[in-house]
Amino acid sequence: MGNSNFAEVGGVNIKCGQCLHNLSPFLTSYFAFQVKQTKEADSNLLDTTVVISATNLGNASAHSAENLPILVAGGGFRHQGHVAYDTKSNTPLSNLYLRALHQLGIE
Repeated sequence: MGNSNFAEVGGVNIKCGQCLHNLSPFLTSYFAFQVKQTKEADSNLLDTTVVISATNLGNASAHSAENLPILVAGGGFRHQGHVAYDTKSNTPLSNLYLRALHQLGIE
């Protein structure tokens, strides 16, 4: 191949960014599905596990670390589907991590 900006996927050369963009949501959902299928006591492992999948850029073209797309699954959260926050006055990402820890009983 010779060019580090490309990866071979299924015999097709594609840009690495495109590869990761398309593969990451699939792997995250597959992982969450597998965790949910794992039985634990009278429930499943996903009920006691928080899965967080995020990227480090909200807008890769501008190299912006604002308004990051984040997926949260499991952990006994009351999930709301797609939630979009105010792009100008956002909540700090650390609040999500603290909430996940508190949800798991870690203070």
